[in-house]
Amino acid sequence: MMKLKDSEYRFNPYAPGFFDNPYPFYDRLRENDPYHHSFMGTWILTRYDDIQEALVNPNLSSDLRNWAGFEKRYKDRESIPWFVTHSVLTVDPPHHKPLKNHLNKSFLESSLKKLNAQIPAIVKQKLEKLEKLGSFDFIPEFALAVPLETIYYVFGIEEADKPKVKKWSTDISKLIEPLPILANLEAADQSIQEFSQYLKEKILQTQLDQAEDEQSFLTSLFENPHSESFEKDEYILPNLILMFMAGHETTVNLIGNGIFALLNNPDQLKLLLENPELTSSAVEEMLRYDPPQQLAWRSALCDLQIGEHNFKKGDQLMLLLGSANKDPAYFSDPHKFDIKRMPNPHLSFGKGQHSCLGSWLARLQGKIAIREFVERFPDMEITPEGVRWFSNFSFRGLEKMPIVTNN
Repeated sequence: MMKLKDSEYRFNPYAPGFFDNPYPFYDRLRENDPYHHSFMGTWILTRYDDIQEALVNPNLSSDLRNWAGFEKRYKDRESIPWFVTHSVLTVDPPHHKPLKNHLNKSFLESSLKKLNAQIPAIVKQKLEKLEKLGSFDFIPEFALAVPLETIYYVFGIEEADKPKVKKWSTDISKLIEPLPILANLEAADQSIQEFSQYLKEKILQTQLDQAEDEQSFLTSLFENPHSESFEKDEYILPNLILMFMAGHETTVNLIGNGIFALLNNPDQLKLLLENPELTSSAVEEMLRYDPPQQLAWRSALCDLQIGEHNFKKGDQLMLLLGSANKDPAYFSDPHKFDIKRMPNPHLSFGKGQHSCLGSWLARLQGKIAIREFVERFPDMEITPEGVRWFSNFSFRGLEKMPIVTNN
């Protein structure tokens, strides 16, 4: 296999054009340098087999404390180290499984039945508002509005508190980028402190106000002893912040990227309108074709081999999920958007113990929101010159997408 020289090609997620369409960059790496040592010091993996193996390998850690430079980056931060080392995303065994089980069970027991009724009501409300407009920016008005209102409902956020809670979440989400700038670190650190204090007060107030036969998501995390093998008070607050953030960041991009794909593939939009029973497979294809989360991180706990490459203890790996989903070794005609694609074993929610905790919620909201939107506005058109992608690498999504409904 020919390896590209740095002078010929160098992986740089901040290169011009990358945020608009990263997939040609991924293709070049996968075909020419599937174990690419980047300027960031990380090894970048792009092939499906290698990434799938890495996601389930017990000798690869998600704990950020194993990363070189962790202490230096966060040494002057009060709250970021606590947040990023107690998140279910970054906790390794033995704490990971009981923590994830506890969060998942509390969420499902307190919220699933309510959300099955609440999400369609939220979608209907947003659609009725949009129907009066005729043209609008799809991202803030629908793609973001639906999951954000859903997670507000789960957390019981009052109307007056929504702007500050959204700001805190936006600030903290920027920690996921590979090279966060100093200003973003400062804002995230402050927002973690403020959001944590807000949640403490919110939980106490909810415990006082709720009736004996009621159960809220916030209080169930402390009241249901699903596991005693981790310190709940220490772990629950950072994971509440994570679940609020991930509860809408992933879904807004699923809905936005999904509708964008349909509008750019009118044959598939027509197929979905004529066959609404394809909604589930359409959502899976949207997740594969342009995934909301583009990467996962791991660090080697010992010398090990992944695929054809030997890694050393301490090596840092960036797993490009978006590239794995376009690997022609696993997906025929991978750059084709095909809502009938079967099978579709994409890795957009990861795999193994660190697979996405809230994938069921993203899928549930995506199916309802996308089906109802295309049925309400079957003749919609996009305004291409108004489309703008966020300058994010980890989360891939649209910042603006003007739509004319033609109703």
